[in-house]
Amino acid sequence: ASRQERSNVIPGVAIATALMPPLCTAGFGIAIGNWLFFLGAIYLYFINSVFIAIATYLMARYLKMHRLHQDNAASEKKVKRYLLIIVIITIVPSIFMAYRIVSKSIFETNSRKFVDEQFNFKNTQVVSRSFRYGNENKSIDLLLIGDILNQQTIDLLNKKLPAYRLDRVKLNIRQGLNARQQVDFSQIKASILEDVFSHNPKTDTVKT
Repeated sequence: ASRQERSNVIPGVAIATALMPPLCTAGFGIAIGNWLFFLGAIYLYFINSVFIAIATYLMARYLKMHRLHQDNAASEKKVKRYLLIIVIITIVPSIFMAYRIVSKSIFETNSRKFVDEQFNFKNTQVVSRSFRYGNENKSIDLLLIGDILNQQTIDLLNKKLPAYRLDRVKLNIRQGLNARQQVDFSQIKASILEDVFSHNPKTDTVKT
């Protein structure tokens, strides 16, 4: 062991933070019949288990603990091969998933920046925005109220997309009659309140 006293703190933390949540989610997926929930949670549990094992192995090697060797060299080689296959099966999809998560985050950040900087019109306001990220189809969907933007302005906005690293992103703008049919007045109210509070900072109360 790496220390004299024995403790179950580290295994307990690993189970509580890394293993139990995905298992609970997997059970929830089974309960509601959602197999995507179940498979995603089980895969996360599998990833966490493998990486906990890898971390334990690296720590044991760092502490130069006694290494157990099997009597049969062929059997030991076979076990190593299986372990390597498991690690590869675990790491390769996780790298792909991490890449997609990072790419989606960058896309959403650039999209927000584009909308905030380019849609500053005096009599036209964005009341709803959504960003769709897919393998082939990426789009920015906006709902506008106020003066209708002409096609020349919309074309100019589309030409500015590459400057925000949004080269293959489709800009969908709903306005006019199409917008009136889809306006959510709760969103308008929230947007107005946010604008009011942002321009009226809190003032200190005067004690009498």
